[in-house]
Amino acid sequence: MLGWSYFNTDRFEESSEAYAKAIELSPNNAEFRSAYGENDVEGWIKLIRSRKILGENDAAEEALHRALDIFKSAPQEKEKIVTVGHGMGLL
Repeated sequence: MLGWSYFNTDRFEESSEAYAKAIELSPNNAEFRSAYGENDVEGWIKLIRSRKILGENDAAEEALHRALDIFKSAPQEKEKIVTVGHGMGLL
């Protein structure tokens, strides 16, 4: 898949555009929607915060580490996640 290839070669903007186009062409494809969501750093931050606020600390930590893994090659996005992790006492 083109979006996946772009993502794994650190071409994040192109990856996002490819997934958006794939969803446009096949709006009911859950795999495309899931993969597109993985590229959304703000979505990951919201998930981390909501889990922590709900007292689901293990789930918050799991989401944090998953996000750090996904964005390991994207320094700006990774820094946002690290900042949130520190601010919430998860790192």
